[in-house]
Amino acid sequence: MNPMTPSDETLRQFSAACLVFNSSFNTQLAELLTAGARQLDWRGPGRVLLQLHDNATTAGIATLNRLWSVQRDSLDMKASARSLQGAASMQADIAEGCWQGLMAYTQGQSEALETLLASVAEARDTNDIMLATGAFCNAGQAAGKQALAKAAGLGGAAGPALQSWLQASLQSGEDSTD
Repeated sequence: MNPMTPSDETLRQFSAACLVFNSSFNTQLAELLTAGARQLDWRGPGRVLLQLHDNATTAGIATLNRLWSVQRDSLDMKASARSLQGAASMQADIAEGCWQGLMAYTQGQSEALETLLASVAEARDTNDIMLATGAFCNAGQAAGKQALAKAAGLGGAAGPALQSWLQASLQSGEDSTD
């Protein structure tokens, strides 16, 4: 990627625009002073000052527009937008995977709790309740392991996906400058 510094040509153009503006300013200021010495009416010098301001503003805006167009072309914002779209797509895929993992965990916990309550409802004694509680803990642990395995899989896949996205982003930036 190109650094965010203006090129030598851009600096020369800016310097030339500043010199033209300075010359115009000096000429109009001299006209203002000469006109002010001849006229006692304030409207004449006021018109000249207003024209001077208008010319300076027009020259400044033209120079800024020219500098912006050079910088805009070097930044290649369309490639940046495409790259950000790819990053957003990757983030959406990761978020979807996380959500699916959370829903699977929640479903596993709910099923374990349902089994516990059904077992406790049919329990004959405290031994049955303890066995049902142990089964509940095992089922909850299994649901947690599945959720963590899903999260680990997403974490492991995120690195290569990020690297692939970064390579594609950098290559698309190089292709547009050729």
